Amino acid sequence: DILATAGVLPGRVIGRTPWLGCERGIEIDAWLLGAPFPIASFVILDDMADMAMHVSRLVRTTESHGLRLTHARAALEVLRRPWERSSS
Repeated sequence: DILATAGVLPGRVIGRTPWLGCERGIEIDAWLLGAPFPIASFVILDDMADMAMHVSRLVRTTESHGLRLTHARAALEVLRRPWERSSS
């Protein structure tokens, strides 16, 4: 609702991570496990670093400055890297 009100991605939100009360990376992993389609690549844009096994896919922003051009460029680089679920 907040995104739609702001005019960002209206109708394009396909899901959200569950709140499990643990590291965000574990919550993201739970969403990835249940994703309704195969995930070829993804990037995490966040101002927190608690991404567990997905820290290599994190582009860390800041709460005070939000998303900047340097973050967008870094996000594109992460998205160019294929992702496959680790067997461990």
